[in-house]
Amino acid sequence: MKFYPIHTHYLPASLHDVDIESAIICIELNSKLQNLYYRNNRNAKTILKFLRGWHEIIEDKSSLQSRPYFALEGEADLDGLHDLYEMHSLGLISIQLQREKKLTLFFNPESGLTDLGKQLLRLMAEMDIFLDLSHMNGQILKHLLDYAPGPRLVSHVVCQDLLQWSLTTRANSMSADELLACSAQLYGVPFVDDLVSPHACFSIAERKAEIRHVAEHIVRLAEIVGSERVALGPDYFDYASFIDFEIGIVQGLDKKGGLMQLKQDLKKLGVSANDIEAIFWANAARILPPIKRTDI
Repeated sequence: MKFYPIHTHYLPASLHDVDIESAIICIELNSKLQNLYYRNNRNAKTILKFLRGWHEIIEDKSSLQSRPYFALEGEADLDGLHDLYEMHSLGLISIQLQREKKLTLFFNPESGLTDLGKQLLRLMAEMDIFLDLSHMNGQILKHLLDYAPGPRLVSHVVCQDLLQWSLTTRANSMSADELLACSAQLYGVPFVDDLVSPHACFSIAERKAEIRHVAEHIVRLAEIVGSERVALGPDYFDYASFIDFEIGIVQGLDKKGGLMQLKQDLKKLGVSANDIEAIFWANAARILPPIKRTDI
């Protein structure tokens, strides 16, 4: 089976029997995560060092059909703009702004984009680097849309109207109006139980997230933006080490069997075989042309 994740922090070894067309991998500069994900004891401490040596850092590439792309989940690690051209030439395809909602050179939580942030968006547009609008909603999202001239991506998002009401907005959720306003080329659905479950709660047992919930978000997203723009953004990450409460990937979706079950659930919901293949890999492959396999 073919698979093209457009948002992940690593490729689980349990996917060794899945043909991964390519992937967008979020760069991790944390030494603990590099050792865990990539078995890298050298610790690439800068984005450029990571990109220049990615083929040594990411050792298990057996299931990759072509070289992966890379993304930044938050722009805080950018040291100005002078290295952006080289980063792009080495595979940087996407930048998500303000992941931690803290002050950076590019974004102010109170006032939005700084002048340097607007310059960053212009440069990204020139290089066809995607602005990833994940984790954005409300006024911050509107502010970004007013200044974003280039291509857009929402790499991991869930549909707000499938979630039960709660006092706080679920991370990564958007309303139908917000999803349409993004006018993104691709929208990815995550596999994270805390995001896809209808129930906002701290316990995995109470959350009761199942593969069918992921399928329901995929179908609803396709109804809103069109199936030709829907992809999978699983968000594989070591949640246990970095999150204060229980959170994880929906059981089974880090293995081939779980991905096959997701296909079956989509079929039960009326999604055609062609659309299922498009969502699993072909939409991403169409939007993101491959980097030559000789570079692996």
